[in-house]
Amino acid sequence: MPVLGGRLVRRAPDFEALLRPVREAARDLPREAVPGLCGALAALQAEILMPPSADASGPRDRALSPEQAARMIGRSRDWCYRHRHELPTTRLSSGRWIVSEARLRRWMESRSR
Repeated sequence: MPVLGGRLVRRAPDFEALLRPVREAARDLPREAVPGLCGALAALQAEILMPPSADASGPRDRALSPEQAARMIGRSRDWCYRHRHELPTTRLSSGRWIVSEARLRRWMESRSR
């Protein structure tokens, strides 16, 4: 591994090789399955971007869809969409947004005091 400024620098993986099987599978997908693939890729993006939960010994944080967040707080999906700026959301590059389960629990606790 190369050393930069006295620190070991890890090389970035070969992303082309890593994504090649996904690209090949996507070419063979029926058109109606493409939104499902895009959703799965957005969920993966959320997992990668989501900061780890503050308590490393506890369960790992999960990315919740607006529908899952609505069920968790006992509100409608429409309510969550209208109040998304008040909720602990993360906007994805696709334009979709997700909610951190751990941060949503803390948000709920702070509102119940």
